[in-house]
Amino acid sequence: MPQPSTTPQPPEYAAGFRTLHDEFDLDRLQVEGRIPAYVRGSLLRIGPAQFEDAAGPFDHHFDGLGMWHRFHFGEAGVSYRNRFARSEAYRKSRAHGSIEFSGFGTPSQPGVRERLLREAQAGALPNVNAGVAFAKIDGRMVAMTDGSTIPMYFDGETLDSQELLLWDDALQRLDCAGQPVKSWRMRLTTAHSHLDPLTGDHINYFTQLGGGKPSYNLYRVRKGSRQREPLAYLETDAPAYMHAFCVTEHHIVLPESPLVIDTEQLAAGVPVARAMHWAARGMRLHVIRKADGQRVRSFEVDPVYAMHTLNAFERDGEICVDLCAYADKEHVFDLFLDPAMRQPGGRYAGQRFPELRSHAKLTRYILPLDGGAARWHRLSDATVELGTVDYDRVNGRPYRCGYLTGISPRDPGYYDQIARIDVERQDTRTWSRPGLYAGEPIFVADPDGRHADAGVLLSLVLDSRSERSLIQLLDAETLGEVAQVHLPHHVPAGFHGVFRKDAR
Repeated sequence: MPQPSTTPQPPEYAAGFRTLHDEFDLDRLQVEGRIPAYVRGSLLRIGPAQFEDAAGPFDHHFDGLGMWHRFHFGEAGVSYRNRFARSEAYRKSRAHGSIEFSGFGTPSQPGVRERLLREAQAGALPNVNAGVAFAKIDGRMVAMTDGSTIPMYFDGETLDSQELLLWDDALQRLDCAGQPVKSWRMRLTTAHSHLDPLTGDHINYFTQLGGGKPSYNLYRVRKGSRQREPLAYLETDAPAYMHAFCVTEHHIVLPESPLVIDTEQLAAGVPVARAMHWAARGMRLHVIRKADGQRVRSFEVDPVYAMHTLNAFERDGEICVDLCAYADKEHVFDLFLDPAMRQPGGRYAGQRFPELRSHAKLTRYILPLDGGAARWHRLSDATVELGTVDYDRVNGRPYRCGYLTGISPRDPGYYDQIARIDVERQDTRTWSRPGLYAGEPIFVADPDGRHADAGVLLSLVLDSRSERSLIQLLDAETLGEVAQVHLPHHVPAGFHGVFRKDAR
């Protein structure tokens, strides 16, 4: 009698972590359903696409070499193009088979770190694996990563990589307090910059390491400029891993979680994700006034971690901050491809696939600016991540609806659900289908719509049965299915995106 196989079964979503080697130019994709006439423009998506090199597999989802995707919705149909970001790691991979750089969770090979330090001292270009999020600076599209404060320009139509934005300003030599720094390369940052809702200025921050005490440094780049200007400076006892923050009309809110980085380990060459630990404190929410860079108040709440924020706004002398809150540090570790770095146990223990066992809930923190403690309440019981809003209209302002991916009650181990959460009524609607794994939903407004979320959501979805990807269009209010746009290949599990209307 045959014995049952003891070979562990990979997860349904395994194709989402298989390298996509090829770059395509496809003139017309298969469409099911009817795409609304107002959806005219380009959906840009970004994420990792290569998960190994000649030296072996990478250890974390964030370490995959970045790729950009463009789905253009026009009168004649939907076309597609994809390109790798031409980073130094990509170039070395193609030339030598090995990326020869350390990553977010992948250690560098012996001797590589010393060589990179020598090259940096000689002024070599940094490695910018621009694979996390998009922004626009000085009227041009850039791709960004947490791994470097240097954005990469690219052509939004051809996806051709262009020059790095090597900042030529005082903040390459100073921190935001005007103090000289040892090196601008010794900085952490976030790819989730914001636009000031009043001025349109680009706002971001970096964490300065090396030399004196670690500090958070907030800056702005005025609309039409490529020069950073200091906004605020906050010293910290231990730098947190902050992947996102919030802006309102008059304030910035930094969510400093207890997931902190050991700077000594980092200086010794340990990758960021392997140098993290959970500190014995709560999450600190720092409120900074944009007008003068002063810290208005800092609040300490329960120990939670927020990978992504959804929105924030001012109301009656308070600030409401809506974010995806985890009760522990494990989300960053759940995304390790190296199984030794994930939580013990799980269905895919020992296999090189993420398994999302720590679940976030959309939570509102209410911060009174004139005194009193912070308050909080949960906005939904759905498991959520990767949230978006109608950014151009409501970022930093009161709003009604957020759109998030997440994990359905069947809990397959990765994102398989889209949620629409009405934050005013605290009403949640969800969409999911067996075998489909959903990406971040991008809202496209119906200009003739009569309600707050008239429009559609665009989500890049992996069909685990065919191991191909598609764009799922959903009605943003009802989550009813509108149309699907099918690719003839898979797209690896990615991160973020943006919709650019034609003639913008």
